Amino acid sequence: MEPARNMADDSYAAEVQVSVSRAGEISDTAWQKGSGDSRWDDSVRAAIAAVTRMDIPPPTNFPPRVTIRFDVQEETEPVLQ
Repeated sequence: MEPARNMADDSYAAEVQVSVSRAGEISDTAWQKGSGDSRWDDSVRAAIAAVTRMDIPPPTNFPPRVTIRFDVQEETEPVLQ
């Protein structure tokens, strides 16, 4: 997907809340905030629908519901290793 021309990157943000079971299963998706761009929001919906579980179970202190933010940033944060 190519972003629309002349649209600020910070406008491409969507938030989705999901439940995560102890086994890592993802369910109960609730749309919290859309970007206002149907192509971006549709791609977020497709990504959430495609992932139904985590590869490994979450840690014991992982919250049962989390909010996932999908956005476009000019720079990425460093990956911790």
